[in-house]
Amino acid sequence: SRTIEELEKLPKEFITPKEAAACMGISRKSFYKLAQSGGLPFRMMKIKTHWLIPKQSFIEFLKRV
Repeated sequence: SRTIEELEKLPKEFITPKEAAACMGISRKSFYKLAQSGGLPFRMMKIKTHWLIPKQSFIEFLKRV
């Protein structure tokens, strides 16, 4: 799992749901359930068949919880 500091150092703008779930300490399946229920204050983007999360929005969310 990654820490917020490690996420901030990543040279990419988006992270995967798998990476986000690992940061939150939950399974990827639980992450998707939380996203579907509206429990996440950021939008996920679908690019072809892959879901991506804006890294900065996710980091801001983690800092608030």
